[in-house]
Parts: sequence; structure tokens; C-alpha cells
Amino acid sequence: GDWAGALKEARQAQQITPNHLEASLLELQARILMVSQASGPAAEREREWQEIDTRLGQLDKTTGGNAQVRLLQAQAAMKRGKSAEAAQLLNGVEKERPTDVRVSVLQAEMLVEQGKLEEAIGVLRATVEQFPQEIEPVRRLAVLFNRQKDQGQCESVIKQAIARMERPEARRDLGLLLAELYHLWAREDAVRQWLTALAQQFPNDIQIKR
Repeated sequence: GDWAGALKEARQAQQITPNHLEASLLELQARILMVSQASGPAAEREREWQEIDTRLGQLDKTTGGNAQVRLLQAQAAMKRGKSAEAAQLLNGVEKERPTDVRVSVLQAEMLVEQGKLEEAIGVLRATVEQFPQEIEPVRRLAVLFNRQKDQGQCESVIKQAIARMERPEARRDLGLLLAELYHLWAREDAVRQWLTALAQQFPNDIQIKR
């Protein structure tokens, strides 16, 4: 995603309402992912991680252990290779909120970080079954199948999800994901056919240039 753009939006929202929790969480998530992907000096990245840890610790105290804050703490620990700390945080959230889809998604992400792709796929398959209306586990599962160069499974999991989704925006977003993948796979005829069909369903959101 465009985490630089998300970071900018979050900071603008914080200027309007400085103590807005959602904006703070979005800003910190953007920073976590940007620092984890950065290639600058190690000392600079470590300083950024320490700032993120401090901010998350402050939010954890002021919110009384908010689950979203704990999940970000787990994600930060995972991105720094602290898998034991991340697992402990995730287990804590899971005990408090056993039906939180974000816990399962992060568990799968941690398995991916450890190179355990098949286990991650298993977790995501179970998550898709448990939360059939959620698009994030479907998106993550499709990304892993694409990473394994399994176009058939990737296409199938998205199309099955589109067929069962009740929310129109969920069908649209997954439809656009599949169009992006068709383009990535150089299947331009499929891109055109798929986008044409989507444009008929969502004429205000998708416009095909003739």
C-alpha cells in the first residue's frame, strides 16, 4: 500500500484532533512498515524503532491495553525479528479477543516472516473459513499463492470470495485486486474482460477508457 501517503494523512488528522487514536495508530502502522522496508543506516533505523516503541508504550498505558495498540506492538516486534515477544503479545490479544480476525492475519504474517509459507497458508485458509466476509485474509492468501507462482489457486480464492461477499465495496476491491494480478501475469485480455464486467457493476468507481 501507499504507506507514505497514509502517514501524511494520519499526521494531518492528528493536527486537527491531536489525541485521535485511529490517526495515531495509522501513523504508527505506516512508520512500522516504512522502517522495516528502509535501507538507510542501521543506527537511524534503530532510533526510529525506539521512537515507535516509546509511542506504542505510551498509547498502551493511556488506552489501558487497547487491542489495536497491542497488535501494532506485536507487528513491530515481528518486523524487528523478535518473534518470541511478538507471539507473546499476539497470544495475549487472542485470549481477550478470540474472534478478532487481525490476530489470525498477524499470526500468518509472522509465519511468513519465518519462511513458513505452507503453515501461513493453512492459517489463512482457516481464517477465511472463520471470517467469510473479511477481505484481508483473502488478500493475504492470494498474495502468498502468487508468491508461490500458483496463478490457479490465486485466481480461485479471489473469485470464490467475490461470489460470497455481501458488501459491494468488498466485491469491488477484490475485483480490482484480481485485475491487478491479471496485469502482473501479462494476461491483458483477462484484464480488459474483467474490468469491463466490474465497470458494469460499479460504474461510478471504475471507468474504462475507450
